[in-house]
Parts: sequence; C-alpha cells; structure tokens
Amino acid sequence: MKRKDKGKAVTRYIGAVSGIPTLHFDATSNEIEAPPPYRLAVSTDGAWWRLAAYLKALPEDSISAAIRYDKFLEGGVDNAIVATRLSTFATLLESHYNTIQDRVTTYIQGD
Repeated sequence: MKRKDKGKAVTRYIGAVSGIPTLHFDATSNEIEAPPPYRLAVSTDGAWWRLAAYLKALPEDSISAAIRYDKFLEGGVDNAIVATRLSTFATLLESHYNTIQDRVTTYIQGD
C-alpha cells in the first residue's frame, strides 16, 4: 500500500468512527485536513522519530495528534498508533468521562 493510500485509509477510518465531516488527506503535507480545533498528521513509514517530529510540529493550542500507520503494524488501520500531548489526552479523557460519568458513579457505589 502506498503512502497516499495509507493516509486516505486513516482519514476514512477517523471520519467513519468519529462522524467529523469534511476530512481530507493532503499527501503533500501528510496531514488530515479537518475542521478546527483538530490537527492530525500521518506518518506512514517505520521511523519512530518521524512520528515524534510530526507531533512536535503540531500546534499546542488545538486537539492535535500524530498518527503512525505503516507496514510494521499488523491488523489493519484500526491498529494505527496515535501520539498526542498529555494535555490533549487529558482533555479528550475529560470529555469522554463527562459522557459516562453516571455509569462510573454507579460502578463506584456498587449498584
């Protein structure tokens, strides 16, 4: 699979699962064009340093991540690796927790 095809596969997967509209893979910049506040870079080779470089280059004031999808990852696009800053991860975790807080409270209380 070529780099452009890998980037498109990641883009289709994210769009299908998240429901975010108008995602498009830009093969020139290796980024998924997405509405603000999202910024997503895609690394399609086996060099771990490139994933870190993409992440470092992304803005800190957005929901940004670098995604690695290469021939060394088995099991398809849903096993791609996502790297993000801890601050971004915590924000996403908070948003998710707020949607399931009632279930967590029930679990803690033992009901």
